[in-house]
Amino acid sequence: MSVGVSWCQAGDGTLAERLAMFQQQKLAVEQQIHDSLLNLRKVNHKIDVYQRAVAAGSEGLVDCDALPQLSADELLAQVKAYEVAQKL
Repeated sequence: MSVGVSWCQAGDGTLAERLAMFQQQKLAVEQQIHDSLLNLRKVNHKIDVYQRAVAAGSEGLVDCDALPQLSADELLAQVKAYEVAQKL
């Protein structure tokens, strides 16, 4: 049995512990989202580089190192566009 379940069964005396558990869980999820958005940014950059290289006919004709600076809102918009395109 998990700690959370045993705390629920223990009653109101464990409310503070349950709250703290979910607050910690929220922080962990937020960190995962942050890490995923950073990875998405890198992947989108590589896609952009290779799209430009294909259009130019050579990777040597494009700047491969310039990683665009995108805000979290811009990255989230990209995620939403991807979800819509993939019908997720």
